[in-house]
Amino acid sequence: MHTLPSELRFSREIKANHHGWPLLQLLSQNFSYHSSERWGELIEDGCVLLNESVANAQSVVQKGDVLVYIAKNYSEPEVCTDFELIYRDNDFVVVGKSADVPVHKTSSIFWNTFTAILRRALQEPELVPLHRLDRDTSGIMLFARSRDSAKRFQKHLPQFMLRRVYLAVIELANASQEDFWSQYAERELRIDAPLAERKDGEIRVQMQVDPQGKPCTTLFRWHGAQDFRPAGGAKRRVGVVEAELITGRKHQIRAHLAHLNTPILGDPIYSHGGKYYLQRIQAPLDDKDIAILGSKTQMLHAWQLFLHLPAWSEPQWLKSRVCTAEMQKIISAVDLKINT
Repeated sequence: MHTLPSELRFSREIKANHHGWPLLQLLSQNFSYHSSERWGELIEDGCVLLNESVANAQSVVQKGDVLVYIAKNYSEPEVCTDFELIYRDNDFVVVGKSADVPVHKTSSIFWNTFTAILRRALQEPELVPLHRLDRDTSGIMLFARSRDSAKRFQKHLPQFMLRRVYLAVIELANASQEDFWSQYAERELRIDAPLAERKDGEIRVQMQVDPQGKPCTTLFRWHGAQDFRPAGGAKRRVGVVEAELITGRKHQIRAHLAHLNTPILGDPIYSHGGKYYLQRIQAPLDDKDIAILGSKTQMLHAWQLFLHLPAWSEPQWLKSRVCTAEMQKIISAVDLKINT
């Protein structure tokens, strides 16, 4: 366990497009997690360095300067630092990620990104993710063990990451939706529906089916339904579906399931009209909100990768079992064994 430090240093080299900018303007416009007034206070307190010297508000940056921000009394939201080590060779690591852990830095999490957690725990300072999962999505990921390996293999990823299969728990609003899905217990449901970012809504990251969007295909398979009652919430009907990505667009599975009017349980963007996503921007959701949403994190799990890594003579399936306890319980109830 690596304790969160009380002080972190963030550095950035000034590029040509910011040459000649006043320091306060640069900070305010490019690092908006602090207001202009707050950046002024931090500069005055000696928390901003320029080329290892204390900066002042009148400083003008030059191309090649090194800007350092010293964050004192540093804190971050807590995340789960557990992970599942599935496979490792000279070039790659395959791991399982818990839900609610961002792979990359966010506006509030720098120290405990999933990539940083792995680098510290495995003592692999150059680990690079070769693909990504949303923060709320749990499951299997492939990392390169060095920047050199990442550079060599990233462009060839489709040649050795052959198939990607997820599990999702979906909301079933009525019996007709369950009847619809039950048709696909023995055959696949193929959704060919192009996706594009929604331009007319409040949620800029939301995707929607759009004839002018990028081609997008998902294969779904039905595993069954059951009743589910979240803590403090009302009983509801949910289903378990398997989803295989044929293409790899942003929010593909989430958007396709929402298009079918059966969004993923706990998805703050694609269920309940995105209300809880917008609400969460302003303040953390309370227990009542989570009970209505159905889950603290969306119930989407990256279950399996079918890989043919360069060191292997033939391809093989690797699986992750690190979904939430609630999701594991629902999956088990439909007689689907996630780890076999």
